[in-house]
Amino acid sequence: MQWISLTIIEIRNNSDETNLHRRRNIYPNRLSENPFNKRRIRKLQFYQLRLFGYRLSEIVFMECKFTGCNLSLAKLTKTAFRDCKFTECKLLGLQFNDCNSFRLSFGFENCNLGHASFYKTKIKNTVLKNT
Repeated sequence: MQWISLTIIEIRNNSDETNLHRRRNIYPNRLSENPFNKRRIRKLQFYQLRLFGYRLSEIVFMECKFTGCNLSLAKLTKTAFRDCKFTECKLLGLQFNDCNSFRLSFGFENCNLGHASFYKTKIKNTVLKNT
């Protein structure tokens, strides 16, 4: 049994001031449990988050930043990413075609997207840099 630590930092009003910093433990083998207690997550920064294989279905991520995270093989059924940025993340095998397509918008920089699928997904404003 291995526990991982989740660090969430919330930035309000696009300033450098950190308004929320909390740490919780997540048991990684319980794939049916959602590690987030909210269905809408807005303007949060995630650092070195490990959610390999987690079920992230029906969560709406708005203006979030993921840095150094591993979301490989996470379940994205009806998950919404709106103006989200991924930097140096491991996103192997993600099925972005299962995401909620309404206002789907994200950017990837220095990410590993091996075996990820965007089949028939409209991603006009998506930025792929060194990915």
